[in-house]
Amino acid sequence: MLNDNTIAIYVILDDILQGIHHQENEQRQVNDTMVLTTALIAAWYFAGNWTSALGYIRAHHCSYVLSSSSIII
Repeated sequence: MLNDNTIAIYVILDDILQGIHHQENEQRQVNDTMVLTTALIAAWYFAGNWTSALGYIRAHHCSYVLSSSSIII
């Protein structure tokens, strides 16, 4: 279930960002849609725990995501 929800969240966020003509930084290593998806997954499924959400995303969806040390809140 979480796997399906993660994919749906990613697709919806990507559509929204494309719809508003969002421009990403050229120096990025992870796209903004993945960062937003990880934030929502952390909030909804991991009680706001970014490290757990990053671990889930890394294990199930994308081998390269932000490291927990690069997250500034």
